[in-house]
Amino acid sequence: MKHRRYGVGIALLALTAATPGWSQATPAPVAALPAPTYVSAADIAAMIAKAEQDPRAATAVITQPLLQLSPYRPIIHRRTTPAGADLHEKQAEFFMVVRGSGTLTTGGRLVRPASPAGAPLPPASIEGGTDRKVGQGDFFVVPENTPHQFTKVDGELVLISMHVPRPVPAP
Repeated sequence: MKHRRYGVGIALLALTAATPGWSQATPAPVAALPAPTYVSAADIAAMIAKAEQDPRAATAVITQPLLQLSPYRPIIHRRTTPAGADLHEKQAEFFMVVRGSGTLTTGGRLVRPASPAGAPLPPASIEGGTDRKVGQGDFFVVPENTPHQFTKVDGELVLISMHVPRPVPAP
């Protein structure tokens, strides 16, 4: 009798495994929430206000993502002081100045100072670049592989930027 119960159990297990929907509970499909594709002026103003209240606001660049739709990720930056130079090898970077003004340096050569082993890396700078005054409403692009740096900030500089990968040319 005992063997018969096991045989029936094994038969039911085999039947369950072979029957779609019985071998495991299949959850109902869940619709993915669409990525946000809109940020209002009020939302942006609130993000800037939040950045102004950040304790690091006087000495650091405060960044916050606006949206994210891979591979694009627009970011709002608020800075009150210059920051180190940057270079993106495979992405152009688009900027729009929302508020304030400053000086953008582009081109030239990126210089990364040496630092003692274990010490934090000092910020990079640009040697031989071109300076351009930028202010509220200005829109500009920094092509990929181009050094760029905001070398002067007149009080504050609030920007929206977005990195845009360049397509690889066909062989």
